[in-house]
Amino acid sequence: MLVLALLGYVLFFYHAPTCSDGVQNGQEGGVDCGGKCQKICPAEALPPTILWSRSFEIVPGVWNSVAYVENQNADAGIVSIAYRFKLFGADNVIITERGGTTFLAPHATAVIVEPSLNVGQRIPMRTEFEFLAVPVWEHINEQTIATLKVVGSTLSTPESTPRISALIENSSSVTAGNIEATAIAFDVNDNAIAASKTLIPELSHGASQQVTFTWPQPFPVAVSRIEVNARVPLTPLRP
Repeated sequence: MLVLALLGYVLFFYHAPTCSDGVQNGQEGGVDCGGKCQKICPAEALPPTILWSRSFEIVPGVWNSVAYVENQNADAGIVSIAYRFKLFGADNVIITERGGTTFLAPHATAVIVEPSLNVGQRIPMRTEFEFLAVPVWEHINEQTIATLKVVGSTLSTPESTPRISALIENSSSVTAGNIEATAIAFDVNDNAIAASKTLIPELSHGASQQVTFTWPQPFPVAVSRIEVNARVPLTPLRP
């Protein structure tokens, strides 16, 4: 009778541990994270590093903001996380701010650009970039990440209307969608002096596409080097 009672209890009341039951059980390292779960426990991942953030005038009253962020985790990424740019004047008072969402691929840098921020007659003196939530780290299925290659980056007419061009190649076996392509110009001291962003809706495997970034007025100083990057949204590694 006792065996039957125990068997009945197990059948009706026992539930196998899952990665979404809101408790730490099974082989989890935390609540619904670690072990065989898709999510990685916060203590097992390095926080993203914001290397720098700056803003650049496009035309009087309109500025682009950019942040350069590094993810040092070799096998962990962030599928989506909210962020915010804040632009401050000389009096340390906020001129304007804008938020958005982004993603961080494993062991990679992310160039995050917010274009066309209106500042009116004020001049931004400092740019602050911050994430608005605790990062949710996940195992990323690297086989679904398209390998993009930037070829032949060039800068033309920097003295009038600067133009940066490059060829984006999809050298992987999967189609890439919603590609973010960004361009940064640096001065002789390797300080960023301009940045821009464009989107490529889709690039099939083996295909390539030319991207162009333009500015309506000359850069403030001479350009020493340019950097063009391209990245695609992430797909979690489902258990």
